[in-house]
Amino acid sequence: MKAITSSIVLLSLMAACSPEDTVSDMTTIEQAAYNKQGAVSPSNPANPYDHIGSIYRNLLDSYYAIPHQNLTLEQVISGGEALLMQDQAFLTLLKNEPYVPVTAEEIQPYLDVEGNISALLDQRYGLEAVEIYQSVTNTLEPLLQADAPYSEIRAALIAIEDLAIHSEELSEADRAVVLTTISIVRNALHKGGKPRRRDRDWEWMIGNIAATANATLDSKPQAIMACFATDVY
Repeated sequence: MKAITSSIVLLSLMAACSPEDTVSDMTTIEQAAYNKQGAVSPSNPANPYDHIGSIYRNLLDSYYAIPHQNLTLEQVISGGEALLMQDQAFLTLLKNEPYVPVTAEEIQPYLDVEGNISALLDQRYGLEAVEIYQSVTNTLEPLLQADAPYSEIRAALIAIEDLAIHSEELSEADRAVVLTTISIVRNALHKGGKPRRRDRDWEWMIGNIAATANATLDSKPQAIMACFATDVY
């Protein structure tokens, strides 16, 4: 994991440069992250599973466009499913991947958990995948607690994705689910260029990532709903 740590340190040093220096050295991926207004997009074209994160972001945008108040976990899940069934990209995804309805009983253990994410991850994950997820939580915790701008959050996650893409120790199966999970998480944290946050402590994010990661092992549609339930409720 030294490579992951080194990349994150490098990104921190880049953030300390002037805006002119940063823009002049921008990669193609970074250039694609800025629209005409200069707002940061959550997209990462290098991630082959980034369309899954886009579906999730559209779900959140649709959900938050409707007033909600005091919903039960069951109502959050059913509301999310109803919105997804109106999303053509999600319906296309269902043609190739199964979706077994997510239940409140499955989601409950992931709510408001504390500690190391490795204890929550499915045993089907290999050691390298577990270490990558640990790196994700170790990286996000200080950034979210410091209310860091979304550009920093996105850059840090993309650095981890890049390592996952090129890792020779990660199995192809784990690579697919890790990249899918991080894409969903990266999009979940985006809202108008600012972190999407709930009025709760950092610990909720550990359960949110673990629920998403474990559901991704079963199917991408289930990962989207597992993330939604633990993110919104």
